[in-house]
Amino acid sequence: MTKIGENIRKHRKMLNLKQEDVAKHVGKSRNVVANWEAGINSPDVNTVEQLCELFKISPNDLFGWLDGGDGRPVSFVKAQENLNENETLLLKNYRIAEEVIKEAAFKMLEDSAQRNAAAKPKVSVKKTG
Repeated sequence: MTKIGENIRKHRKMLNLKQEDVAKHVGKSRNVVANWEAGINSPDVNTVEQLCELFKISPNDLFGWLDGGDGRPVSFVKAQENLNENETLLLKNYRIAEEVIKEAAFKMLEDSAQRNAAAKPKVSVKKTG
């Protein structure tokens, strides 16, 4: 298996997707996705872009290109810099949660954000002169 094949499989499973789901998103057959994961073939440039969009990762992550420092993918290093320990744990748990739990968590956070936005006082600036 190639690094890109391993990463396609890893990110597909992290999102609880089937090969058929990935294939439908990129307009290919399930067998094509299976061949990528097995390292028989690799996706073309346009398909790499679609896969990165689906998995919400960079091409560096998909290809397994490292930043050359501590061995972690570039986008992981950048994203992790902005997360505290609790946020990192929440993200890991979200990724492995069942879909119904993800939907409930998303709805709860969305409702909270809307309540917070509505509670903030509106500031108006008057023009003078």
